[in-house]
Amino acid sequence: MFSQDHTFAGNPLDRAEYIRRDEGAIQELIESKEGKYLVFDHLNVLVDEEGQLKWVTPADLPFIAHQPALLGIDDNKPHFALDLSGNSWVKDKRFADCRATAMQISGPDTGILAQARSQLDWHRKNRFCAICGSKNRKERGGQVLRCTSCER
Repeated sequence: MFSQDHTFAGNPLDRAEYIRRDEGAIQELIESKEGKYLVFDHLNVLVDEEGQLKWVTPADLPFIAHQPALLGIDDNKPHFALDLSGNSWVKDKRFADCRATAMQISGPDTGILAQARSQLDWHRKNRFCAICGSKNRKERGGQVLRCTSCER
């Protein structure tokens, strides 16, 4: 029988479910100098010269006005996805289509990329409450969106 692993199923990150209900702990991870960020511009991912995912540190980033999405933890370092669409920081950086990138990166990296892109896309499409129209806020590291007005 033919068996093939799903391309996007190999995400090695610990999704950190044990801290996702503790907003203070998530904020500490965001403020950590040990964090690694996968940056996106209009759902295209930052890549290096070889087309591999380029992770950046907080020191490499501009001031972040919104909460990044917690992807998980690996080697005691938090990993985040961050949408910097429209920020001047993205100029002169190399961004690539995620599907094309997935064809040239490792299996584990494709899982991380798929999680990051889908989570950021979901955030972009659901910025406002479907019930009352107020803004949604991210909770649990971006796994939950909750209305700032009606709490849905």
